[in-house]
This record gives sequence, C-alpha cells and structure tokens, in this order.
Amino acid sequence: AEKVHTILGPEFGDNEGKVAVIRKALYGLRSAGFAWRSHCAEIMRVSLEFRPCRADQDVWMHQAVKSTGEKYWEYVFIYTDDVI
Repeated sequence: AEKVHTILGPEFGDNEGKVAVIRKALYGLRSAGFAWRSHCAEIMRVSLEFRPCRADQDVWMHQAVKSTGEKYWEYVFIYTDDVI
C-alpha cells in the first residue's frame, strides 16, 4: 500500500501544521481506481443488494418488485477509470 503524507490545515484545530499519514486514499494514487471500485462494490453488494452482471462487472443489477407485485430489474452502470 502506498503511504501518503499531508500537512493538517486549520480545520484540525490544535493539530494544524502537523504531518499526518492518510490511511485510505481513493484519489491520486496508482491503486486509486482499484480502491474506488472495491469501495463501490462493497456498497452495491452489502448495502444495496445489487449483484454484478456476469458479462460486464461494471453493470450492477437488482430485481425489484412494484407495489402491484410485478417484478422488474434495476440496472446501475459504474465506470472507474484506470481499473486493471
């Protein structure tokens, strides 16, 4: 994992100016695309109960039911640049 250091700003009160290590960065790192996709996948699976399409892992689907009892599919397409 890549280590990223930053200097804390005024929003950190007495800690302003101190150096901190960012434990989770989802932007600007070589692994940022992978980290972001993994984060989205966790939310889609666990929280929203979607599952990835077998043909395209960026397409998520979920079978839902209308108030009339009729079933239908919901689809979400999530594209993350630089995913390997």
